[in-house]
Amino acid sequence: MTMNKLIGSLMASILLSTVIHSGGSVNGAAHREQPHTMDYYIDHQMVSVEVAPAVQQGELYVPVYLMKDWRGISLKWNHNAKELSMTADGQRYAVKSGSARVSLPDGSYFTLKSPVYIEHNRMMVPLSLFEQISGGKASVSEDPKALVIDSRGKRPLAYGEADKSIAIYGEWEQEGRYQALTLDMNGNQHTYPWATPVSWKSSPQLLDMDVNGDGSSEIVVLLNQGSGTGVYAQDVHVIRADFSEVSVESFHDILKERVVSSIQHQEGVLLLSVQVDGEETRLALPDEEGSRTNFTHVGFGSVVYHAVEDGRLVLRLAGSISPSEFIGELAVVYGWSEGRLAAEQISFTPYDEYMQYMK
Repeated sequence: MTMNKLIGSLMASILLSTVIHSGGSVNGAAHREQPHTMDYYIDHQMVSVEVAPAVQQGELYVPVYLMKDWRGISLKWNHNAKELSMTADGQRYAVKSGSARVSLPDGSYFTLKSPVYIEHNRMMVPLSLFEQISGGKASVSEDPKALVIDSRGKRPLAYGEADKSIAIYGEWEQEGRYQALTLDMNGNQHTYPWATPVSWKSSPQLLDMDVNGDGSSEIVVLLNQGSGTGVYAQDVHVIRADFSEVSVESFHDILKERVVSSIQHQEGVLLLSVQVDGEETRLALPDEEGSRTNFTHVGFGSVVYHAVEDGRLVLRLAGSISPSEFIGELAVVYGWSEGRLAAEQISFTPYDEYMQYMK
């Protein structure tokens, strides 16, 4: 969407809002008009900010706060001078509240069409200046009504749960997926060939865990790989402070070596068996028509979750007897063994509603 169309769309929202809030008259519109129903979305995630976009003398203004914490960008506020310094990729810009002048380090400057200003303690700048400094791009979404900003990979997808100096960034967005991810630990960065969907629904998670008991924490990175009806896939990576990766035994190997299951039809009853390290759990489900499933064994792998619980990495796999029916959960607790994280404890537990069918 061109800038004129973008501003036009916002002005339509402004006029409608003004009519609603002024009893049908638009003549009393304020100098700065704000579309009260406009939200912000950055990299597909809704962002909550106290002040909405505004149009001033035909230009769209947004809070510079939106680029806070973006990679390669720093913001510094001088309260006494009412001046904001913005540094991006080594270039410094300085603006004062109420002024249209943008100063550069060499003493030169350029002038905006309208002055910047402060609204609800947020510095408002023209969107064109925001894009110039941040390198991001903006457009308007009609449904929902929102200002959509693409940070071009500069905004973190997630921060460390316990340490905000740890962050992860998406790289090379293609066909709805980031094709690589960059992990930042205390200003040091490393890029990994990990992929994850571009999605506001399930951002990466960065968790702390001391995997080998040496007193130093590793970072557990949990990545959504897709979700839908009866499906949730999640990858796990464990990273040391030097960015090397800890080997984690895959659930495919765990299932192959330590889990055996079967499903049998017998006179209106579905007989299920799940054996974990030789310990068997049996269920007898009613199936009078013999059409409840055509599976020959309990399926594990369509729903995969990881978590850190009590300082241990835990894997949970839902067990299914059809694409839509899940009867229990396989829980795997990892332990440190021979230089890697391997399955230490494994158990299968039917869901509560299936407990009555245990034999």
